[in-house]
Amino acid sequence: MRRRILLTLGLAGLAFYAGLAVLVYRFQTDAEFAAAWDGPWRWIFGPPARVLNRLAREEIERGLQALHDPDLAPAQALARHREALRRAEELLVRSLRAQPIQARTMARLVAIRWELDPPLTPEAIAERLEHVALASRMAPRNPDVQLDLARLLLQAGQRDAALDYLARTVNLDPRRAGEVVSLAAQALFEPEEIRAALPDLPEVLAALAEPYAEAGMGERWLAAVEARLAQPGVAPVLPRAYGQQLLERPWRDPARLERAFRACGPWGNKDAELERLRLLARAALALGRGEEAIGLARQALALEPERRDLDEELGALALQAGRPAEAIQAFEEALRKAGEAGAPASERARLHRRIGQALEARGQLHLAYQAYRRALRLWPEDRAARQRVEAFERDAGLVDSKRP
Repeated sequence: MRRRILLTLGLAGLAFYAGLAVLVYRFQTDAEFAAAWDGPWRWIFGPPARVLNRLAREEIERGLQALHDPDLAPAQALARHREALRRAEELLVRSLRAQPIQARTMARLVAIRWELDPPLTPEAIAERLEHVALASRMAPRNPDVQLDLARLLLQAGQRDAALDYLARTVNLDPRRAGEVVSLAAQALFEPEEIRAALPDLPEVLAALAEPYAEAGMGERWLAAVEARLAQPGVAPVLPRAYGQQLLERPWRDPARLERAFRACGPWGNKDAELERLRLLARAALALGRGEEAIGLARQALALEPERRDLDEELGALALQAGRPAEAIQAFEEALRKAGEAGAPASERARLHRRIGQALEARGQLHLAYQAYRRALRLWPEDRAARQRVEAFERDAGLVDSKRP
């Protein structure tokens, strides 16, 4: 009798274990089943957080699609959007139960709740801000999380709080300065407000060029950069941004760039000095001094002899200065380095095309045609090379000149 009871209990336990294994397996592999199941202990035996997060993202996307569906009446579209957000909210809560330390999931949940139920009292706002701070503390070294939280706060109208998180993002990763400044400018912060709120880093000042220009404060930005250029330890990003504005953008003034860079250089930082020489070369060319531009480009190349982009830049300057023979030599050297480095076919094709342009400028039309053909063989999508090949062939009567 006892043996029969034990056997019965064993079989029951085995059946329970088998059923539980099937349930867990379906949770892990069948996302729709996991989302729909409402049985007991789902927070224990439910799907992993990554599955729940994916389902939540799909619900959010579904809600956004409904919101922009032209076939739905506005009220219907809004109702479907909110319904999808509520499903996403439930999935995110379940995800946090399955794996509590998820900063981005927490941030997404706060954003959804802020949209579904906007806080109207100071106490409610303070509570939501504490949730934001909690998400930030979960990932204090993750700039992506801090930037997500800044976006949330801007959408919620919490502008001052958002600036704190934008500053944290830049402190964690100065390379995100451009993205941060752009976000702040889109939120209609004034350039001076952005500069005061963010860390005093060269990446921030460089990224502020466009906001200052759009605000009609270009002279103020130029003066601020020139003051920094005169200090030791210049970061390359700053002369690069300064040169872009004075050589390409609305404040075009190559003479001013030349004065500033002659006054503050040479720099001990090799990367910054390289930028100074490259930009001085472009300024000299813009001022009509082609031979000097070529000499400066050669000085830049001497600092980094293995950089084929500097050979290519030297060739471009020589071609613009009316020195096609030197341009061919520089482009061929860049092509040699590109071949040794296993550069992409598109890059090697571009260099063949540039050799063709220099040969054409030199009057060696047959060789230029061959260079363009080589470019096309390497990269058939090179439209500029194709246009030159077709032009040569039309001139030679090899194709119908009236063909579109």
